[in-house]
Amino acid sequence: MKGFLYKLLLILLPVFIGCKGSDVYRGAWKAMDKDGYKYQINFGAKNFTVQYKNGVVDEFEYTQHSISIKNSTRQYGIKLKDGRSYYIIFPVADETSKGLITLETMQPLYTIGRTDYIQFDEIPGR
Repeated sequence: MKGFLYKLLLILLPVFIGCKGSDVYRGAWKAMDKDGYKYQINFGAKNFTVQYKNGVVDEFEYTQHSISIKNSTRQYGIKLKDGRSYYIIFPVADETSKGLITLETMQPLYTIGRTDYIQFDEIPGR
């Protein structure tokens, strides 16, 4: 019975939190792409902004559509209002201060760090 309830909770959890983003990734991030370009990303409950080096800021609306925790890797799926999907991944157990933003195909786009810019080779398994 306990296993059934756990599986049911995992199925229903996205329904309950599907509208707003997780506290785990909300807030300000320093992001870097594979070419070394730096960005500031700030996740709110239902939108996020990307600030580019030249000061231009773009804003995007999103909903969170999935949460997965496997082998201590946390993965949050988000879908933009225009239909694009991305994942925010924290591959190290109990470490949510640095991670990745990937395409739906799991191709890494950006590293993210709460306090510093993170090189791709600093993320385990990448």
